[in-house]
Amino acid sequence: MTMTSDRKAQRISYGLSGLRMSPKLLLTLCLGAAGFVGSGQGTSAQQGWLLLDNAQPQVAANPAVGWTLPAKPVSTRNAAGREVLGQSARPSARLFAYGTVVTTGFSGVRAKEPYTYADGRTVPAEPVALDFIDPNGAAANLLAADGIGYGYNASEMTRPVYDKILARDVGQVFGIAIDESPYRNLYLTATSAFGLNLVGKDDNNDRVADRLLAGEKGAKWMPAQWGNAPSAGPGSIWKVDGATGQISLFANIALEAPNAGPGLGNIAFDRAHNQLFVSDLETGMVHRLDLDGRDLEQFDHGQTARPAANLPAVAFDASQRMDKTSARFDVEDTKTWGFADASRRVWGLAARGGRLYYAVAEGPQIWSVGLDREDGSFLDDARWELNVSDAYPGFEISDMVFDAAGALVLAQRGDRRGDFTYEEFTKTRRAAVLRYVYEYLDDPDTPSAWVSEPQRYAVGFAHQQDNTTGGVDVGPAYQDDGRWDDQTCGGTLWSTGESLRQNAELQKQLELGGEQLVDGIQAQPVWVDADNNTPPWQSYFADYDGAYPLKKRAGHIGDVEVLGCAGGSGYGAPIGGYGGDLAETGGDTSGDEFLDEDYSEYWDDWDDWDNPTCTRPGGCLPKPPKACVDSFVKPVCNTETGTYEMITLFTDTTGALDRLKLDDPSGALAPVPAEISIDDVLKLKLANLAAGQPAQLNVCGFNASQRDKGGPYDCCTVSLTITKPAAACEKEAN
Repeated sequence: MTMTSDRKAQRISYGLSGLRMSPKLLLTLCLGAAGFVGSGQGTSAQQGWLLLDNAQPQVAANPAVGWTLPAKPVSTRNAAGREVLGQSARPSARLFAYGTVVTTGFSGVRAKEPYTYADGRTVPAEPVALDFIDPNGAAANLLAADGIGYGYNASEMTRPVYDKILARDVGQVFGIAIDESPYRNLYLTATSAFGLNLVGKDDNNDRVADRLLAGEKGAKWMPAQWGNAPSAGPGSIWKVDGATGQISLFANIALEAPNAGPGLGNIAFDRAHNQLFVSDLETGMVHRLDLDGRDLEQFDHGQTARPAANLPAVAFDASQRMDKTSARFDVEDTKTWGFADASRRVWGLAARGGRLYYAVAEGPQIWSVGLDREDGSFLDDARWELNVSDAYPGFEISDMVFDAAGALVLAQRGDRRGDFTYEEFTKTRRAAVLRYVYEYLDDPDTPSAWVSEPQRYAVGFAHQQDNTTGGVDVGPAYQDDGRWDDQTCGGTLWSTGESLRQNAELQKQLELGGEQLVDGIQAQPVWVDADNNTPPWQSYFADYDGAYPLKKRAGHIGDVEVLGCAGGSGYGAPIGGYGGDLAETGGDTSGDEFLDEDYSEYWDDWDDWDNPTCTRPGGCLPKPPKACVDSFVKPVCNTETGTYEMITLFTDTTGALDRLKLDDPSGALAPVPAEISIDDVLKLKLANLAAGQPAQLNVCGFNASQRDKGGPYDCCTVSLTITKPAAACEKEAN
């Protein structure tokens, strides 16, 4: 719903023409029922609206079961009759499971029912005026992402999240950090990335403050905007205790006065000094905090770093602080929200090698400042690092991370916007995830030690695969069966995004792997950039809230953080990984190679197979030892039918196996036989795959005589991957 400009400075007007005709309200109007009709529990006539409470007992942190709402009333009334959000009754339990991925996002919308008097009269409102932030929606959720059960195939992980941090506890949050305490603690930062929402007087006397489009005297923040602590606000940092799972207000970031509304940028943990850094979007300052929440000092890019680089100093202008009680503040105009000037505004942060790297909105640019070796305080050596390539202009860098090879990965977020309908919090879906590496030999003719043009990652299937919403992290690599590999701690790139599995041309293939309007997170190998993963078939996807909207939303997902190897966050060891896949080879796939049934040429190809040259950043491990079932897989164009087929040859490396069980976990291959002899040549059609799309075949080798005895028997499992070639398979003319 678009609001006209002449209504920007006034309260939403109420009228019958905009009535939200909910089933409950229709029944009330038709029957003329007396008494208040609302969604609260235990309400009485003329008491007013309360939030719907679907409270259920907390389920144990079991990914197979999932999470349900903690049992405690959502809202109560204070002495004045005003609604007050209640805090979640979270059980005392360890917060993190192995393989946890944390994501932040907008908690969603809950509609209130129009107020109905005892005599049946109602107080209707325009539908959008009935929509409030959902306090029971997830401001952050925790997903156990290990043990997927299959390799990368662009499908959606449908397992439920095992825990949610609710908006009624922390409000709307973006930034995420995880410390390295014995029981890792989680930190979340207040944000305006999902809009700023005000309420004012209760003019219609339904005991719920009315939504505002503009500031006015007495305006207050909407419940669930900033959390339920009395002192919570736009500068709040929340802590979720790793040992107990309990939520507390960790700190309030301020500079001379509390943050007025723009909120915080991001937060980063510095493992070398056991401290946190957080950026303030109102002042442009970076604050250094200890793990007790004490604000130790601030770094001012505008007045410290800029002059050091012979740029004019830019000071924080306190006169530009936003005022929610002023009519100049506009919910839908972010220029009135009081953000720091772009030349000093900092968002993304990452600590590495004794320096704090930070992203400045102007450009955007990446700068860094040194940290004292002993106490981690800021040094006086700030320096410019790089300008983001002109090919990716304008969008701020909201998150950044170093991979195990020392490359800097940046996530952009689309231009912020305010939306009274809560639908679009960013203006575009063209933000990218970029990877910058150091110049191998520093070129004295270039001002930066980083390469000028980055590698780009394919995020989502839509548009030009630039669908990120501004979150990025690295975590352990995935093995072929979807298990995390602790030996390759920086092997997987995680990014947030929207409409991730939507592509009209690939709809048939994508439908095999789940929903298409997935707004949430994507995982893909760190070493596979867009040139080698477009479309991004080598990925996993997970939706944030399971809502799957009928239409696209913009900017509803925030940041992502991974609890990595040995309980640490981010990278921890060299990437590793060998340079080729035993299940994939190169070579010509034209019809000339489709030979007779002896397949002798393929056996020759197999004998000649060698480990391809390793090009992965961070180095490569030696060729892995042979599995108990060795295999050779090759896609071949059958010119008689004009379709690709997968030819697979097997051999037993143990001398004890003679049968194979087969399973196609993705369902993308042609019908697969349940069992074959290990000496059989397997031929499967690839007609259901799109060009470049991988499919996986799980193979279990066993000895038939052991199986036939009727008792337990050994089964050796391997996973094979085949990718349909991009070149067309042409059918020969008759």
